Amino acid sequence: KNWIFFQENDKKKIVKFNMNPQLHRNYTHEQIQPTSLLSPDKLEALANFNNSALTWPKDPVQWASAYYSLPSWIVARFFKYFGAEEAKRLCHLCNQRGPVTVRTNTRKLTRDQLQSSLGSDGIDVALTKYSPWGLTLVNGRPTGGVIHLEQAKQNLMELQDEGSQLIAIATGAKKGGSVLDYCAGAGGKTLALVAMMEGSGSIRAWEPHVSRRLHLKERIREYNAEDVVTVLDDLESVHEQRVDCTLVDAPCSSLGTLRRHPQLRWSVDETEATVDLPKLQREILANASVTVKENGTLVYATCSLLNEENEQVAAWFDREFGHEFEPWPHEDEPMKKIMTRTRTTTRTTAVTSTRTDGDDSESKVGDELDEHNYRDDDDDGHDLDDLDDAALDAHHHRHHHHHRH
Repeated sequence: KNWIFFQENDKKKIVKFNMNPQLHRNYTHEQIQPTSLLSPDKLEALANFNNSALTWPKDPVQWASAYYSLPSWIVARFFKYFGAEEAKRLCHLCNQRGPVTVRTNTRKLTRDQLQSSLGSDGIDVALTKYSPWGLTLVNGRPTGGVIHLEQAKQNLMELQDEGSQLIAIATGAKKGGSVLDYCAGAGGKTLALVAMMEGSGSIRAWEPHVSRRLHLKERIREYNAEDVVTVLDDLESVHEQRVDCTLVDAPCSSLGTLRRHPQLRWSVDETEATVDLPKLQREILANASVTVKENGTLVYATCSLLNEENEQVAAWFDREFGHEFEPWPHEDEPMKKIMTRTRTTTRTTAVTSTRTDGDDSESKVGDELDEHNYRDDDDDGHDLDDLDDAALDAHHHRHHHHHRH
């Protein structure tokens, strides 16, 4: 009667499952699909199983892994990073339904005007805590989805989590400036930058996969931003760019998006998340660093919760490029406020670096970005919501700014 995550081992005919009641309350059959269908007799046996007969693990990590239906290797890292109590709160949050948040297209109207427009259509919204552009739909996803709302059809708003909006804000992009969105994906943050820069200046966007790049171009056309945004078609032209700010929202394990993609907990491989992806992220960040002008800014972000993909990548960059870049803490609101007291559920890391001088030679790593299997996160990948403060206090939204010598 409770939700069950299970896999079937064809050789041993073993069904692995747990009985976390949280999942039953929060997800529908369409949102969580079993990895294989069980026969009716097995389903009946599971439905009649007496949970009280189970002996729970005594080890705290194994207990949390079973209770919150998360792989033990992920839970072990939460315990190591945050301590037992905060780790359990984070595990709990990973099983909650995420909020539905939109970003106001400030080129067309103000957030207050959008709030009034949605309210007139009977949609109750609340202001986001940190982003000056965001509105959260109080009652969640409307019938038919956000994209069918009249405000979305008129490009008055975009579906985008507050955390993703804050990544754009972290660039500090100015009106008339130049920005390179190095891993543009579907273009959510590219379009946020267009509004942030008031439709002026120059934004270049790079997405290695052709199909996604075509989709990105289409979104830019629909947004009437072709005069501002140039989608680059090859990595050579990308590395020829010299801009005020380069944003690297790197491909990652996406373990900060478990509330929206609960199946990822079982599909993400530990070695991939803690060894392979960090190696790729270091290579991408090093390649991207050559595009930053003197006194420019480099921002690195992920939607992962893992230290290996965040702090460790930032520390590596500090060691390898400290002669060219130096950390530069955020001074502008709302980022300064977040740096002082953070409430993120994705442990988004941003390495924000300012280049002071130095050569513009090619990066010492290759062009692996052109070939790698890029995990395309949704635009709502960076969750930042208004859940209870105690549960969110310890999840750091880390930023580095560096001046290049």
